[in-house]
Amino acid sequence: MDHPKFFNNQLYVAGDSYSGIVVPIIVQEISDGNHDDNVPPINIKGYVLGNPATDLDKDEDSRILFAYLKALISDELYQVK
Repeated sequence: MDHPKFFNNQLYVAGDSYSGIVVPIIVQEISDGNHDDNVPPINIKGYVLGNPATDLDKDEDSRILFAYLKALISDELYQVK
């Protein structure tokens, strides 16, 4: 409210590491506030996640399949799992 000249600036929320858990929640709260007519509205344009963790169990379970699909491990090694 103290700096109205910035109201129209575009906002991108960014994070890395565990950002897949917290950044989408933050962006959703901003978006909900805009839809609830909070003043001033925030000109959010998107978010960026760098190497995000999203669900630790699923993230860890998918590593072997990812390596196989990217040809980082052989067919034989993948079949042993």
